[in-house]
Amino acid sequence: MPPYAADTILAQGSGQEHDATGAIVPPIHLATTFLRSPEDEPSGGWSYSRYGYPGLEQPETTLKTLEGAAGCRLFSSGMSAMTAVIMALRPGDHCVFPIDMYHGLKTWLKAHSSHWNVRIDHVDMTDPDKVHATMIPGVTRLVWLETPSNPHWHIYDIAGLAEIAHRAGARTRRRQHCGDANTHPTHKVGRRHRRSFSHQIPERTQRCPGWCGADGSR
Repeated sequence: MPPYAADTILAQGSGQEHDATGAIVPPIHLATTFLRSPEDEPSGGWSYSRYGYPGLEQPETTLKTLEGAAGCRLFSSGMSAMTAVIMALRPGDHCVFPIDMYHGLKTWLKAHSSHWNVRIDHVDMTDPDKVHATMIPGVTRLVWLETPSNPHWHIYDIAGLAEIAHRAGARTRRRQHCGDANTHPTHKVGRRHRRSFSHQIPERTQRCPGWCGADGSR
């Protein structure tokens, strides 16, 4: 659980100061590459913006604290965040998705999951028995929930489905609610539809081995 109320965490912004000016608002860094030592080691902790960017440090730390998570990654779009999750899987893995889900991701799965040799099943997640019957113990690695679902606003039993997933050795990944890992549209949840767009994935534990690939998808 976060150590303080959400309003306090947001007001403090993780309490970070930025660069030699002591700015309390994180500056925008225009660089894509950063200085390296003669041994080709990053001199300031940053090497290339695709894998890490100073401007992401504060919001990711703040969101991680809000979620009580072990880590957080920000992406420039919802599709980049969601597909990074799939690309972090291994060939042969099995995933369970809801029938009622975001059309953009559903279309992407139909077009590309076979290229990754990732098996996808869609199931009515309002019926936990159907979800249980779809699980393949030791093979199912991901159960993806959207609740309320898009577009029909179905509500799922998150705790019950998570238990089913964990018994089979899978992780639960949910949009907009707590789980092993979540994706949130920060332009909707964080900014109430104001002019900003990003997507976050807070990771509840450090068990997911795919973040190096996910970082490269940002």
